[in-house]
Amino acid sequence: MTGKTKSGEEKQLTVEIHDIEIVKTKIVKSIKSDSISVFSLPDIIIDTYGDSLWSEAISDIFDNRESYDFTNSELKTLEYLVGI
Repeated sequence: MTGKTKSGEEKQLTVEIHDIEIVKTKIVKSIKSDSISVFSLPDIIIDTYGDSLWSEAISDIFDNRESYDFTNSELKTLEYLVGI
């Protein structure tokens, strides 16, 4: 969905920002749940949102990993997901 506001701003940007927050939330929740499904998460996210959004979200989580209070085990899972 695209369109310009009165100020000329593209609406698509708002949707992308919202989508990346959804993707980041899904990734973090999956990592913290310690579920085996975390390993199928990349395919699910890529199929739904695209590979560029997956890459952007996982990179942002990795770059800001200290703010998520991950355990050592969760960090290893994150590192695995970054390597995909």
